[in-house]
Amino acid sequence: MDKNHIAKVFFIITNKFRRYLDKKNQKINLSNGQARVLRYIYENTKDDKEVFQKDILEAFSIRGASVNGLIEGLIKLDCIKREIDMSDKRKKKLKMTSNGNLIVLKSYEIILEFENSLKSSLQVEELEQLEKILLKLENEIDAREKEDV
Repeated sequence: MDKNHIAKVFFIITNKFRRYLDKKNQKINLSNGQARVLRYIYENTKDDKEVFQKDILEAFSIRGASVNGLIEGLIKLDCIKREIDMSDKRKKKLKMTSNGNLIVLKSYEIILEFENSLKSSLQVEELEQLEKILLKLENEIDAREKEDV
C-alpha cells in the first residue's frame, strides 16, 4: 500500500463500517450514532453514575449541536430521558428508560456480531499488531489536535 494513501484507506473503511452498522441498527430504529450514544449512557449510568450531555460531547469528540440531535432522537424513541440535577438545576442528567434498556441489548448484539466477524478474518498476531498500530495512530492524532489548540 502506498503510504501516502493511509488517510484515504481509513476514510473508506470508516465509511463502510458506519454504513454497515447504520443498516443493521435501522432494524432497531437507531442510527449508528444513536446506538453508540445509547451504549455510552447505558455503560456509564450503571452503579448510579450520572451522565450529562457534556460527557457525551467529550467522549465522542463531536459538536454540541450533533450531541443535542442524537439525544433528542433518543428521547423521541423513548430510549432515554432527561432529569434535572438537584445539585445544579441548570444541568440535566441523561437516564435510560426501560425501552432503552431493551434496545441497547440488541445494539450490543449487532456490534458484537460485526466485531467477531471482523476478528475472525485475522490471526491473533494480526489483531494484536492492529490494535497497537491503531492506538499509536490515535495518540498521534490526539497530539496533533493539542498542537492546533
